[in-house]
Amino acid sequence: MHHLFVISDLHFGGKPPSADVSGFQICPPDSRRRLARLIHKITRQELGTHSADSIELVINGDWIDFLTEEPFRDFCDSEAEALTKFDTIIKSTDADAPVGEQFFPAIQQFLSLGHKLTILLGNHDLELSLPHVRRSFLRLLTHDKPARIEFLLDGEAHVYGDVLIEHGNRYDGWNVVSMGALRALRSATSRNEPRCKFSAPAGSKLVAEVMNPIKSRYRFIDLLKPENETLIPILCALEPELLWHLKKLVPLWLMKRAAEGEPGRVKKEETYIATTDERSHNQVEMSPLPPRVDDFGSIVPKDASETLQRCQLMLDESAKLIQGLSDGMQNVRVPKDQMTISSGATAWLSSSLSLWRMGQADSRGRYLLLARAFEAHRKAIETTFELSSKDPPYHTAAERLASQGGFKVIIFGHTHIPKALQLKDGAVYLNTGSWCRTIRLSPKFYSPDKLVGAEEELHDFVEDLAQNRLERWVELRTLFAHVEVQGEVATRVALCEVDDAGDAVPIFEHSWT
Repeated sequence: MHHLFVISDLHFGGKPPSADVSGFQICPPDSRRRLARLIHKITRQELGTHSADSIELVINGDWIDFLTEEPFRDFCDSEAEALTKFDTIIKSTDADAPVGEQFFPAIQQFLSLGHKLTILLGNHDLELSLPHVRRSFLRLLTHDKPARIEFLLDGEAHVYGDVLIEHGNRYDGWNVVSMGALRALRSATSRNEPRCKFSAPAGSKLVAEVMNPIKSRYRFIDLLKPENETLIPILCALEPELLWHLKKLVPLWLMKRAAEGEPGRVKKEETYIATTDERSHNQVEMSPLPPRVDDFGSIVPKDASETLQRCQLMLDESAKLIQGLSDGMQNVRVPKDQMTISSGATAWLSSSLSLWRMGQADSRGRYLLLARAFEAHRKAIETTFELSSKDPPYHTAAERLASQGGFKVIIFGHTHIPKALQLKDGAVYLNTGSWCRTIRLSPKFYSPDKLVGAEEELHDFVEDLAQNRLERWVELRTLFAHVEVQGEVATRVALCEVDDAGDAVPIFEHSWT
C-alpha cells in the first residue's frame, strides 16, 4: 500500500508581529509546531500505515512565501536577493521552537528513513525553482545525503496512479504563472547568460505593490481569502487615496484577462518557449501591450470584455463616491439595481468608508450597505466555507480532470478554503486549505435580510478591523489529505484536521470497494 499525505499553503516567511508592528508573517508559530508534530507521527507510522507500506509526503505549493519578505517584490529574479530571503525564512521558521517541534529537523528525519518527499511550486514560492536557491533548499533538506525527493518545477501535476495533485493557481486568472518564461529565465541563469524576461502573476503584483504596504496598518488584509479582485474595494474603503494608485494598476486586469480561458481550462500562455533566434534573443512575449490612456488619464482597455468593463466601472464609481463623501454627501445610497458584483466597490465605500472615515457607526443604513457589500463578496468568490459547496473554477477543473483524465482523486490547494466533494462516476475532489489563519465571517453578515438584530455584532467587527483586533474573527484550521493507493488504484481518501497534539481527525472520508 502506498500512502500519500498532502498539505499545501504553508506560507513560511515574513517578519512576525509585535506589540506595535503588524508584521507580515501569515503562518503562525502554532501551525509550524503542529506541523512538525504531524510529520513525526507520519514518520513513525502512527497514522494508519504499516511497516510494509510506502509513505510519501506531498507539499503542494506555496511552501516558502517570498512575497512576505522585505524588500517586497513580485518576483526576485536576482538569485542573490532570493537566497538572502530564503535564508531569513529558514532561520525564522524554527526560531525558539522546542526540540521535537522544529519543522526542518522533522522533515530531515522523515527523509533519512527512506520516505519520499514531493514538492510542487505554487505562485508565492516561484523563487525556489531558481538554480542556486533550489540547490540550497535541497541541501538543507538532505544534508547532501541521498534522499527520495521529487521537485516538480514547470506546472507539472503530481500523478500517482489515478490520483492527481496540483496547486490549483493555473485555474485562477490572477495567479497563472507563465511557466515557459520562468523556465527560460532559469535556463539563462544557469549559464550566466542575459536573463529572459519574466513577468510575475498579476496577483503577486497586487500583493507586493498594494497589499503589503497597507498591511503595515491593517493586519486583516491577507486573512480574507481569496486574494483577488474582491479585495480591491476593501482596500479603497480603508485607504481612499489608494484608488488613484489602483487606477494605474488596471493593466493587471489586462494580464488577468489574457490568462483567463474557458472555466476549468488553461490557455496556451503557459507554454512559452524561449526562442533560439539571435535577432529576438531574450525576448519572450509575456503579456498584452500597455493599455491606451485617454485625454483624462483614464485607461481604455483594448479588450472590451465584461471583466475589464466591471473593473473600470468599479474604479470610476469608487472615485465618484469618494469625491461625493469629501464634498459632504454623507448619506449616499446605492440603488438596489446596482447591487451587483461589479458595483461591490460602491457598496464597500458607501458603508465601510463612512463607518471608518465619517464617524457614522450608529447608522443602521450603513450596516445594511456593508452587509450588501459582504453579499457581493460572497457572490464574487462563488463559494462558502462549507466543505461541500462548489468553488468554481476549481470544481469545474476537477470535474474535467476526472472525466477526461480518468482520475479518481483530484487534490488542489491555493484558495485557502477547504473542500471535499464527490464528483461524477465516483471521483472525489479535495482542497486542503491552508495552514494560515483566515477570517470566517458570520453568515448573518452576508445578507441584509438576516442583519436584523446583528447590528451590534457587525459594529464590533468594523471596529475590531479598524483597531487590528482580529482574535474574535479569525480561525486556524490545519488540514491535510490522506490517500491510500493499492497498486495504481486509490482505495480510500480522507481530509483530516490536525489538533494541537498532532493527532488527525477525519472530517471527510470516502472509500472504494
